[in-house]
Amino acid sequence: MIDFMRGKAKLIEDELWKIAKTEFGLEPTAETLNRVGATLLRARNTKEIQIDPNIEDVDWCFASGIVMATIAQTEESPQRTLDFLLSARDHLAMLTTYLITDKHPCESPQVHSVKEMATGLARRRHAENYALVDDAVKYWRERIDPNLSAAKAANELVRVVPLSHKKLAEVVSAEKKKQH
Repeated sequence: MIDFMRGKAKLIEDELWKIAKTEFGLEPTAETLNRVGATLLRARNTKEIQIDPNIEDVDWCFASGIVMATIAQTEESPQRTLDFLLSARDHLAMLTTYLITDKHPCESPQVHSVKEMATGLARRRHAENYALVDDAVKYWRERIDPNLSAAKAANELVRVVPLSHKKLAEVVSAEKKKQH
């Protein structure tokens, strides 16, 4: 079980580094680690958690997540491993929410409800599906007779847009209702 949790912690650490690279141009180098303080290096060696309060908020959130994920990978106690793993996951969620909503990543939990975080993450996760629906609507408006039933329009759309017939019929039906 502890190996499973360590594996999850490694995935979270990798995801944090991926965000750092794509959003901020940061690589997992010694220079980057110095930028967020010597926190990670101390954590690997002493398992102390000391965050420099002068680090920018996003850096603080990123550094905290990295520290928690790193400790979770080396901790011997299953309970402490789980605690650090969950904390790393929370920091990843806060950082992701910040990137999606442009809101302060490490504010109190009352400001960022779980529902708000989940909504933002779902939007990001389903962005491709939303784009496909938009493509279907655009194609329907431009090339399909609006007098056709939703099911018949879906028959045409299914050849063009990789969504299910049922979903396409729902989309067409909703668009028809919007137009009236």
